[in-house]
Amino acid sequence: MIQLIQQLVNGLVMGSIYGLVALGVTMSFGLMGIVNFAHGAFVMAGAFAAFYLTTLYGIPFLLAAAASMGIVGALGFLVERYSFRFARHEPINGLMISIGLIYVMENAAILLFGPENKAIQPLFSGTIEVGGVVLATQRIFVFVASSLLLAFFYLYVKKTKSGKSMRAVAENAFAAQLMGISIDRIIGLAFVIGCVLAAAAGVALGSLFVVTAHMGAAPLMKAFVIITLGGFGSIRGAFVAAFIIGLVDSLAAGYVSSAWADIFGYVVFILILIFKPKGIFGEGT
Repeated sequence: MIQLIQQLVNGLVMGSIYGLVALGVTMSFGLMGIVNFAHGAFVMAGAFAAFYLTTLYGIPFLLAAAASMGIVGALGFLVERYSFRFARHEPINGLMISIGLIYVMENAAILLFGPENKAIQPLFSGTIEVGGVVLATQRIFVFVASSLLLAFFYLYVKKTKSGKSMRAVAENAFAAQLMGISIDRIIGLAFVIGCVLAAAAGVALGSLFVVTAHMGAAPLMKAFVIITLGGFGSIRGAFVAAFIIGLVDSLAAGYVSSAWADIFGYVVFILILIFKPKGIFGEGT
């Protein structure tokens, strides 16, 4: 029972991080119609920014995390404004831009920071014991912080004027424009928010594991599984599917083998799509 609880906690932690990555991919697809393969590179950029802010400049973890989210958000603004905006109605061109960005950003990271593995100094380094279950305090912090970010984003999209504008553009961009909504502004804002969430995921992963130029590839692949499983363009589906995949991966790693953990996640993914091809919350188009 103790091991089960431990694995469930680990699954919730990873699910919350996967959710941060998946939401950015969901917004890129829902608003621009572009499958952004470069989103994992923004995860990596956030991790490197936090690493150097904490290591070279001695900035406290929380301030460094906030600053890295701002830096990557600004980078996302430039990328959307000067690349993706010109491919908005050309999905293939957008796809090629995203693939090119992967090589540019990852190789730039290797040239600037070197190929060696790095690690972000975590905010907490100890453990706590609850009912015989030993939990790393940094993992608890990552889960709480990631969950709060997910909840804040959900409320932002549901309750604020700009969030409602995003939903309107995703549903019918032409009708939204007729109602006075600036398509360029809303899509740019959504892209920046997605990059900020990706940076937060990078900081979380870097504080739990290692920081490398290619660290965004694995969570990006999980994000594609999640948004397909939850239903393309469905924010609610991305929330639910992220925790499903996180829990499946953790339980498989704990009870079978960490080397086989990814396979179980994809098996669940395939099984659900067999019985519900549009995803959990997907709708017909």
